[in-house]
Amino acid sequence: MNRWKSFSICRNKEEQHFSQIIDRLYLTSANNITDANLFKYRITHIINATRTVPLRRKFRCLRVNILDSAMEQISTHFDMVADFINDGLACGGSVVIHCISGISRSSTLVIAFLMKHRNMSLKDAFDLTRSKRWFIRPNIGFFKQLVEYEKELFKSNTVRMVWCEASQSHVPDFILEDKSNYKYFYLCVKK
Repeated sequence: MNRWKSFSICRNKEEQHFSQIIDRLYLTSANNITDANLFKYRITHIINATRTVPLRRKFRCLRVNILDSAMEQISTHFDMVADFINDGLACGGSVVIHCISGISRSSTLVIAFLMKHRNMSLKDAFDLTRSKRWFIRPNIGFFKQLVEYEKELFKSNTVRMVWCEASQSHVPDFILEDKSNYKYFYLCVKK
């Protein structure tokens, strides 16, 4: 149990809980993967989107061995993770997905699942996930891959990546359209 304490790096209280995205699908941070929480939420399946956090025994586990880096090819895992979540839910299980903080990697994978198995557009999947966990922030590289995945799934896009002078980077177009999003995403871009 002590090995889990080393992963307690949550910066705010919101990171310290399970966020229910849809019925029986939760998103959280690594330090919340405790026996008490796994029992409380009746978790049967765990997706661990880290390279370092140990897998839990006695659960169906899937490791997505990636860093939170815009250079990582997270899209190579979209179908596998989406199908793992879908299979877990279809058999009556409860699924939790986590990375270190429950902000970038895990939220990206949840959004990919919602697009593939709930037939949601990227914008709708992002909005739903953000409404349940307001501080999600897929990094720019991950967002670009979500845009490509939406095009692959639906042959069209609801989100485009556009150039932002202030951040000297491409950002999702809706970030610039809604000023309330800008500060939030700008912080992500400037990491």
